[in-house]
Amino acid sequence: HSFPTRRSSDLAARLDCKYLGWGNFVNIKAGKNLYRIYATHGHSGARKIHTKLNSVRELTNAYEADIYLAGHAHSLISESELIFTTDGENVIEKERWYILTGHFLSGFNPISYQTKASYPPGKCGVPVITLSSKEWGVKVEEFRG
Repeated sequence: HSFPTRRSSDLAARLDCKYLGWGNFVNIKAGKNLYRIYATHGHSGARKIHTKLNSVRELTNAYEADIYLAGHAHSLISESELIFTTDGENVIEKERWYILTGHFLSGFNPISYQTKASYPPGKCGVPVITLSSKEWGVKVEEFRG
């Protein structure tokens, strides 16, 4: 599908920011904390909340990050889990986040692909992610404006 890629790269150029393709890593430093993010357009055909979240969780099989962001599923869902890792000397308990990035398809449309495929409606909006600059921490809220 070259059409979405071309449009996304054009938008990135107009915003004077780097185009990252269908999926890529983004590192953000907040104070002393480094947040490793893997973001992807996604590709899941999942219909249920737990299977949509599973598609994001499966990214951990190939990509190492603190926060995983995925679109495509037209859902606004987030959850976290505690994991253990090491800094080479100490065992560290850390939080890992899985976030479906939402959508803006509101209302019923009898000719939309959502209706054609009988996809259930999902919450309209996007996640607002706050990264702490003091103690390592992530806060996710829903913006449903």
